[in-house]
Amino acid sequence: MDAGKKAVRKLGRRVKELREAKGWTQQHLAAGLGVEQSHVSGVERGIYAPSFIRLVRLAVLFEMKISELCHDI
Repeated sequence: MDAGKKAVRKLGRRVKELREAKGWTQQHLAAGLGVEQSHVSGVERGIYAPSFIRLVRLAVLFEMKISELCHDI
């Protein structure tokens, strides 16, 4: 697996960890991002890489900087 795919999977795991720590469902996070629940599922499973604007929205929703969201990825 190439480095890009590994990074996408790692980011997906991070999103899932943060979402679960907040006690949110995928549907709740999807509503905050303006996407379908299936898209959140795909991001968490490393199938979809979030766009830059969605990274910004994720950081805002999780109340952190993008650098914190993407730390060690």
